Amino acid sequence: MSKNNQTYIKQSNNLPKDFFYCEAAGLNWLANADYPKTDLNKKTTSEKITRVARVISAGDNFLEIEKIDPVSASPEAAYNFGISLANTHNLGAKNFGSAPDTWKDNNGTGLDGYFGPLSDPVKMDVWETDNLADYLLNGRLLPMVKIGIRRGVYTEQDYKDTAKLENKLDQILAPLKNSPAKRVHGDLWSGNVLWTENKASKNVEAVLIDPAAHGGCAEEDLAMLNLFGISYYQEILQGYNSNTKIASEFSQRLTLWQLYPISGHAVFFGGGYITQYRSMLKSYL
Repeated sequence: MSKNNQTYIKQSNNLPKDFFYCEAAGLNWLANADYPKTDLNKKTTSEKITRVARVISAGDNFLEIEKIDPVSASPEAAYNFGISLANTHNLGAKNFGSAPDTWKDNNGTGLDGYFGPLSDPVKMDVWETDNLADYLLNGRLLPMVKIGIRRGVYTEQDYKDTAKLENKLDQILAPLKNSPAKRVHGDLWSGNVLWTENKASKNVEAVLIDPAAHGGCAEEDLAMLNLFGISYYQEILQGYNSNTKIASEFSQRLTLWQLYPISGHAVFFGGGYITQYRSMLKSYL
């Protein structure tokens, strides 16, 4: 829904009352909106963070953001998106699994977020840790499989098989051992990357929407971009790598980072995603 052709309004009366406030907090965090003294969008192209759809207002059943006029992507825009995404990631986060800085209760404790389609989002637990393997297994994969078990999608054997990753993850994630938590979008498939013309520069640029923002690993976003395909993916990686070097053997961990979104798709949509998750998991066991 648009308002005066300048804003876009998402609405639903069937979601938790904090859902849209959570999304707004994630958008503002990714935009660095709460840190005006370090507004990287006002610096040079090489230092810019990725543009994020501006939040206008939020309520119990709606989120109003700026309206983005879409255009086609280009190799140059994709390359520049890779550069700016690295800068967004490098804004950092408190820990792996942490919520956006402003998404906290009255005691300053991070609140749970959400992951999934607007029609059926599920809770995304806050699981704050400085251990990347612990975050991925206990903060993401096992909770999602538990949801799937409750819905009759997964079995107890799926849970046991997923838990077997504990013996593998330290080795698989060894190249990332010293990498701090990054500020990640968390649901960065191609549909959540819009392309538009920057009115000032006349150049095409990426704009992010619909995040499941949290402290995580940069490879989560990079792997998600690959999962369902995005125009000029290699150019995005090249731009990213020109700014912040992608850890060695990322291609070998690509499927590992895609386990969480695919496990979620199995929960949301069932069907072939269940088999796909099991097959992907097996490749690491």
